[in-house]
Amino acid sequence: MEEIKPILEKLNKANIADLERKGKDFSFSDVQNFIVIIFENIKILQEHSDFWTQLPEDKRNNIKSYLEHFLQYIEQIQNFNPTQGNPQSERDNIASHIRSNYNQFYEHLLPRLKLFILEKEVSSKKTEELVKQAEEAILAIQKQKEQGDEILKALRETSAITGVSKFAGVFGDQAKQNKKTANIWLGVSVFAAIAIGGFLWWILEQLIDVIQGGADFQISLQIFLAKILLLSFFSVVFYQVIKNYNANMHLFTLNKHRENSLASFQSFVESTEDPKIRDTVLIQATKAIFEAGETGYVSSKDGSITGMETIKIVDQFREK
Repeated sequence: MEEIKPILEKLNKANIADLERKGKDFSFSDVQNFIVIIFENIKILQEHSDFWTQLPEDKRNNIKSYLEHFLQYIEQIQNFNPTQGNPQSERDNIASHIRSNYNQFYEHLLPRLKLFILEKEVSSKKTEELVKQAEEAILAIQKQKEQGDEILKALRETSAITGVSKFAGVFGDQAKQNKKTANIWLGVSVFAAIAIGGFLWWILEQLIDVIQGGADFQISLQIFLAKILLLSFFSVVFYQVIKNYNANMHLFTLNKHRENSLASFQSFVESTEDPKIRDTVLIQATKAIFEAGETGYVSSKDGSITGMETIKIVDQFREK
């Protein structure tokens, strides 16, 4: 805008209100509105120098010419002297030139300038609006993610507690079944013990009768040995019955312990928010489930894995 800078500096020094000559002879009130509009757009042009640079050279030259003529008419108003010559004719001539000059501005400058500013404002507002919408979308996504994490955490905790309750019931039902089976084997073992005792008593009576009756010793000995062999078979059967009873009592004790451990785990989980405490309780509950400890009925050391070994196996699967 260097080529029109001197013209703009002179126009900026003009007092727009004085140009109307309101209340004086030969005022310019009829063209004051045109003068004000042109000055307003000149100010806008100064504020948006990028509009001037994007104009073609011939358009810049035309606008420069209009500005030069406008400055000339403003100076004529400032120097207007109603006491000399024909003031009315001079006033009308200046007003006519201002109207013509306004028409030229309106046709070549004002529409283009307003369109440029409008496009700039729309582009700026659109960019701001897009940025605002993007920020709002990001905030909404973050909020939904936080809500999703909270819901997922709640679902995990709920499913964990529900799963614990479910498996505590499973171990409880299995413990009841083992207890019932153990009672059956207990009854069988008592009956077998009574039967073996009675059979042994009968063998001894038969042996005494044979000795006192003077029967053939060799035949009596053979019969006695056969009965002893039969008694050994019954003893083996009795041992297996007792073993089955001990096995079921062992399983009953373990499953009852597992049920109690899971029930205690649920109580601990519901009573604390500390994840370290929950992890510690989980490890102990895992040990109670997978470690077959001593119950006094059967030795369970051989062939069993510890709770810590189970956790290491789970960790290996997670790493894979």
